[in-house]
Amino acid sequence: MPYAKRRQHDALNRAYAHVAVDSWMSAVGSFKDNLIDMGFEREETEEAVQPNSQISLLEDEKKEYVQNATLEFYTTEAPDFSGNMALNLLTEVVKEEQTGKYKVTIKEADKDNLRDLQEQVTECFKNPHDQQEALYAVSRTNVYIPPKGMVDKGVTFAIPQLCLDFGDGAELADREACLADGWSLSSFSAELPAFVVDESRHVYEFDILDGKITEQFSSSEEGPLGLERITDWDEKKLVIWLSRRITALDLDFGDLVNYLRKAVDYQVQVKKVPMADLVRFRFVLAKILKEQIEINRKEAYKQGVQETLFEGEAARVTPEVQMAFRPGHYPAKSFYRGKVKFQKHFYASIGDMDSKDEVICAQYIDAHPMVETWVRNIPRDTLNSFWLPTHQDNFYPDFVVKLTDGRVAAIEVKGGHLVTADDSKEKDMVGHVWAEASQGKCLFLMATLKDAQGRDIGRQVNELLGM
Repeated sequence: MPYAKRRQHDALNRAYAHVAVDSWMSAVGSFKDNLIDMGFEREETEEAVQPNSQISLLEDEKKEYVQNATLEFYTTEAPDFSGNMALNLLTEVVKEEQTGKYKVTIKEADKDNLRDLQEQVTECFKNPHDQQEALYAVSRTNVYIPPKGMVDKGVTFAIPQLCLDFGDGAELADREACLADGWSLSSFSAELPAFVVDESRHVYEFDILDGKITEQFSSSEEGPLGLERITDWDEKKLVIWLSRRITALDLDFGDLVNYLRKAVDYQVQVKKVPMADLVRFRFVLAKILKEQIEINRKEAYKQGVQETLFEGEAARVTPEVQMAFRPGHYPAKSFYRGKVKFQKHFYASIGDMDSKDEVICAQYIDAHPMVETWVRNIPRDTLNSFWLPTHQDNFYPDFVVKLTDGRVAAIEVKGGHLVTADDSKEKDMVGHVWAEASQGKCLFLMATLKDAQGRDIGRQVNELLGM
């Protein structure tokens, strides 16, 4: 529905299906399978498909149908449900004399009770083993507990973006802004070292000898059939032809033509390539010119980013220009399916992680006491993700974090062999420019399994966030 808008009341954001079936679970499973066949991810269906109240055929039955479950598990210490009256009333705790363990029974718990137990497990159970036993007991029930992210609990998350201020106010920093006056192609060399006229590499000779077809590379310097290199084209005509084959919308047309003229003139005057050869190989020449222009373009942006962000003083971070993570706007192409259960992710679903190192980093982020919420950043999505500019494209840090004291952090995870790569160095530099321009409100880390000081990922994350 292209014109659908998210409503304030969550009930209005759902579609409803009223069905009469022998098995509710089989009907839901079939419905989810159909959604997956339509292109939805399984994690999306788990979040989207939720049971609603049972419609009664009797007038006096108005109660909402809720499926309950009784949990039974053993712990090493007695639980403390004093902070949750509902769980306290439903729970029976008996200490077994022989084992010394506590048998915990929670009777007729509904989905709200079970969600409370999941969310408050660290408050109710001090021992990590007991916490896992409680969570495992919840996972064994057939009570449907809709997944919830921090956004569903009313948490908001906005992060300031890197800006540039040249004296007329802050504007979003991207690679185009680093070249405010554009770039000049004519300022680059027009030598084209990749362009070489070598007919022996492109021409075959075919012959019929004793009734058989033979072939071989031609070694004739005169070209096929020994034809003379004659053409009625001149430099001007070739330049005009090339200018019609090469599109560069970010360049002034006169600048492009001037560069093409310099390139043709260099081939004729310096490399002594006959005009007839340039004409015959004009399609190859056009291809190489396009490639060289792209190389020059990247170099121009690299110089612009270097001078503007890394050497200049125009970088700014202001709360007026920020990216906000919005409810219902998390279009990850694939989702995390691992065993680790995260408690503080902003959305109920978590975008897939590319490596074991990223999962380890996410665990330390999720467990840190200063972290209020975090997001697995979606790459290549400027509308729904946080990004920083580089000279080639945008940089999307793996994790974006909101701390309880209002600060924010961006964390990128790199394998040790990739940290020294040029693109990783640039990402690290632009991340620190963003952090320094924020006057302590933003933090940045390029994390590795082991850094140069021998610190593991956990220590790197903890020292960045404060512990």
